[in-house]
Amino acid sequence: MEPKIAESLAPADESLELLKRALGEESQPVAHCREALAKASANLTTRFEAGEAVGTLVQLRSELIDYLLIRLWRQHAGGIADSAALVAVGGYGRGELHPYSDVDIRLLVPDTPDEVANSQISAFFTALWDCLFYTSDAAD
Repeated sequence: MEPKIAESLAPADESLELLKRALGEESQPVAHCREALAKASANLTTRFEAGEAVGTLVQLRSELIDYLLIRLWRQHAGGIADSAALVAVGGYGRGELHPYSDVDIRLLVPDTPDEVANSQISAFFTALWDCLFYTSDAAD
């Protein structure tokens, strides 16, 4: 069964297209993801400096992170993706991600993960950290 993953319904944006082109279709090493995210973020910075609305840019930054999180989740989650949910919370969950903000996410699993699942979860969070994401476990 293919896991259900929410995809953005927003039209493609130039910064998102930069990220997608830089990543390509294949799984990429984490260093490549970091470079791709830096290029897309630089595009948002340039647009901010040109006077584009901040509200639009923080929403677009959230969409960039959505795309990258989904890619990394699919790459590292393995079998746990069938029974777990990765949920955006906080400012990120509201679609308002400012530069240098934490990416607040919560991983929901039905039971205590076994050793294989723990390994997959660890690989996912390691990839996030290596991509220069600053994640936090949002409190209830």
